[in-house]
Amino acid sequence: MSIKSMKRDEWSRAVEKKVIIENVSYDGYKGKIALLKILKVSSPLYVNYGDIRVKIADDNYTWLQIGLENQYFWITAMFDENNQLFNIYVDMTDGNEVGSDNPYFVDMYLDYVILNDTVLELDRDELEDALSKGEITQAQFDRTLSEGEKVFSFLKSNRQELKDFVQRKFQALDK
Repeated sequence: MSIKSMKRDEWSRAVEKKVIIENVSYDGYKGKIALLKILKVSSPLYVNYGDIRVKIADDNYTWLQIGLENQYFWITAMFDENNQLFNIYVDMTDGNEVGSDNPYFVDMYLDYVILNDTVLELDRDELEDALSKGEITQAQFDRTLSEGEKVFSFLKSNRQELKDFVQRKFQALDK
């Protein structure tokens, strides 16, 4: 399992960046929100979602991250160099630590993405592999699947609401 933080200090690809972190509330939950402005990268980052190849990081890209207390997911909305939202990525987590000056989560492998108004589930095989190798417990596995089903259902029913929310937060933080 890997740890990922809002400042992404562990990420060497981002050669130059600017980070703004603030408190956030969403649907009755409290947590942290961060605007990660990726000013310069050592090289662009591409990922594959099935047959679709997507560039998710490059010079002047921006990531809006949301981590909520007592939840098992972490939202990252990705904006291109023209500030256009193109991707919302949801990591399933082993809980979110939002009380520090650099909030973070432990990645539980399973992910969901909103891409072109389609909600995709990713990396269930990685979650299953982690269980079979003893990297996670049966309880972590079961909770991740259960919480993942809730996230998947929410994303399918509330895509536009979530897109509107991250757009508003992006505009408020992108000063």
